Amino acid sequence: MYNQKMTRSISMKEPLDSREIEQAILKVVRSGHLARGEAVWKLEKTLESIFQVKHAVTVSSGTGSLHVSLLALDIGKGDEVITSPFTFVSPINMIIACGAKPVFVDIGEDYNLDTIQIKRWIY
Repeated sequence: MYNQKMTRSISMKEPLDSREIEQAILKVVRSGHLARGEAVWKLEKTLESIFQVKHAVTVSSGTGSLHVSLLALDIGKGDEVITSPFTFVSPINMIIACGAKPVFVDIGEDYNLDTIQIKRWIY
């Protein structure tokens, strides 16, 4: 059963208070390279090193990451993608943007996709 006990998490409403973070942000903004540039290149190289992969590519949003992930998996016309109806609209939009069909499977008490429902859909 889902544990409703409160847990400590990172606040979504209060900014981190750090002069170092502020200076790093200002450096990027002043560089004129918000989506590409030295900071992004360094981040991608760091991620390649950490995960020991040949290539790491960053994107500008969660929606962008969903789109690129679906394209990388060659999801397209005629494909069905199992997803949750208990989500933001972006996953559904990106599935449709790739030409695929979203298939909604309900969630369990833990708010994750219900694996029994997934099995029923697949088999």
